[in-house]
Amino acid sequence: MKSSLALQLLLYLGSYYFGCFIFIEFLLLIYKSIILPYPPGNLLSEFLLLSLLAGVEVCRILSGWKGNLTENTTSVIVSLALLIPSVLSVVYILMFQSYVLRLEAILCCVQLAIQGLQLVFGTVTAAAFSKAG
Repeated sequence: MKSSLALQLLLYLGSYYFGCFIFIEFLLLIYKSIILPYPPGNLLSEFLLLSLLAGVEVCRILSGWKGNLTENTTSVIVSLALLIPSVLSVVYILMFQSYVLRLEAILCCVQLAIQGLQLVFGTVTAAAFSKAG
């Protein structure tokens, strides 16, 4: 059995953290839309970005989870490939949003740290699976 306990724990804890992260981000977007003046198309584009991030991240976590438990290299690689748009979306939220609150900066840094650890352990796990199989 080559599945990685560390990767599985990171995916498990990362899924709960991401659920809280995306919920707080949607609430903060609503708060900022009420309090701050937004340019006409930015509010919609940031809402769509958060929605797409949620979809990509759910697919990524489920693919990594399934790939690790079934020791399937392809699913783990798909999870690692989906990490790219997920990280880019979080970086956009962190740096290029119309308004970035300090709370968002902290949440995004923690999310990026979790994703970085998942990248490291996912790469090691995929290498172990491909070497064994």
